[in-house]
Amino acid sequence: MRERVAWLAAMVLGAVAVVSWFGAGRHQTPAPRALRAALLPPAGASFLPYNFSISPDGSRLAFVALGADGQTALWIRGLSSANAQQLAGTEGATYPFWSPDSQQVGFFAQRRLKVVDLATSSVRDVCESTQGFGGTWNRAGVIVFAPGITGPVYRVDASGGTPEALSKSVEGGTESQHFPFFLPDGKHFVYYVNWNGPASSQKDGIYVGSLNDSTAKAILPDVTGNVQYAAEHLLYVKDRTLMAQPFDSEKLETTAAAVPLTQPELEKFYDFWHSSYSVSQDGKVVFASAADSPSRLVWYDKMGKEQGQFPEIGDQGPQFSRDGKMLAVYADDEHNGKRFIRVYDLQRGVSARLTEGGNESTPVWSPDGKLMAYRDAESNISVVPVDGSAPPRVLMKGVNLIPCDWSSGGHMIYMALGGGPYPRLDVFAPGDPKSTTLVNAGAEPQVSPDGKWLAYVGVPMRQIMVQRFPVAGAHIQISNTQGSAQPRWSADGRRIYFMQPDRKIMRVLFDPEKATASAPQVFAQTRVTLTTFGWFQYAVAPDGRLLVDSLPANNSPLTLIANWEEELKKR
Repeated sequence: MRERVAWLAAMVLGAVAVVSWFGAGRHQTPAPRALRAALLPPAGASFLPYNFSISPDGSRLAFVALGADGQTALWIRGLSSANAQQLAGTEGATYPFWSPDSQQVGFFAQRRLKVVDLATSSVRDVCESTQGFGGTWNRAGVIVFAPGITGPVYRVDASGGTPEALSKSVEGGTESQHFPFFLPDGKHFVYYVNWNGPASSQKDGIYVGSLNDSTAKAILPDVTGNVQYAAEHLLYVKDRTLMAQPFDSEKLETTAAAVPLTQPELEKFYDFWHSSYSVSQDGKVVFASAADSPSRLVWYDKMGKEQGQFPEIGDQGPQFSRDGKMLAVYADDEHNGKRFIRVYDLQRGVSARLTEGGNESTPVWSPDGKLMAYRDAESNISVVPVDGSAPPRVLMKGVNLIPCDWSSGGHMIYMALGGGPYPRLDVFAPGDPKSTTLVNAGAEPQVSPDGKWLAYVGVPMRQIMVQRFPVAGAHIQISNTQGSAQPRWSADGRRIYFMQPDRKIMRVLFDPEKATASAPQVFAQTRVTLTTFGWFQYAVAPDGRLLVDSLPANNSPLTLIANWEEELKKR
């Protein structure tokens, strides 16, 4: 049982021990041992996954918390304090990062890069940032940050100014450069490159960039996801394990093999391969263990009222079969970040695993309910019989393909990443060996039950649009808020649901004969885990109920490991 003791409840877990004084002489100082402890969120709130950062001096944690009202904000808490402070003016914050003196915090909100001064609680804008995928700050007052889904990282003065790209853009290039982290000299930084395509200038992997020129050096080509530096080590997640690899920050090269700091227990955000961990410069690391996964599916009735929880914990991406008798998810069966496609028979109360790779997501039912399409471990689209009569097979290969829907007419529509700066919506038609592009800049498409209309997210403005299908025509704007996402159809095709950035699920009445839509109305205030590009976090059952991937109040803790570098010296 975890007890809230000055907010830091030390626990002995597995082979990691609390500091031990036994066996030492009276006048001897024992070598520090690694300490593993649980960090609890504020009462009535949840840690927002992937959105926390420990200060460089290891004294405080900045984190985004989701309140009972479904709203998010930035909080600060000292590791030795019993209280956390919510920072005014930080509503909607994402991806916090610290100044090198641990006195200010950068974050992204309202399409801007912002900074909050902890001494004065004042919040100021630094520059525009379309979305924001990580930032880092050096002692000269320079911030390096990733402003969008694709494209290079930029530099900007922490006091404000016009951002300057730190790498050359290649026409037709599609790679994303995310989650930069400064090395000790304050001139070089590590970052992750993803989504490379034929015209991209870099392969996927970890690179070292520089403030002085646009060249970059590949250092970890076999690593996917964010990377940080401390105590002469690079820290990253591989095979769901937090690893520490010795690194010479002057020669910019690794010097020895990586060593595990945890068990295989960290998951990655599928689309951006971001893992939940943060490292200080005084021997601490904080991470979210999949063993403490807070994600759960929650039922909402036809009136938008919360009903109850689905029995299993850790299931995501719910997808009902057309008759509503079956439910597909990608499930963390072992609570270690390794996910499989699982199907529940809701009438019989039994379930079966359809895949065995351990990195599958985004299940999509075929019209007849006999096949399941999904995104496999290589980001291709594979299919498998629901009855298990045959092994999975690859249906389509590409740089990064995400199946989204399979229409009653047999058309599979999917997102293709790697052909431009924005996701593309392609259609795979029955009997046609080649896919065709329907929308050049769109995301999260869903076909109406009769197969005649398509709802999707128009990018970059991220509004919900509807147009005819499978032949494109004039589109109708459904939403009235930028940042809307995840459109869903009711079983009769006359209601369209979608998610707003404030985690409200909205509902619109749609008339397919007149091609008209009503004004959006609030259906339910949720605590959904993700509101933007991260696959569908809810599903609409044929009876009008919704099943929503939710964070509960007082969710599971984060985990702290202290003195990890001292423990490595003993191995």
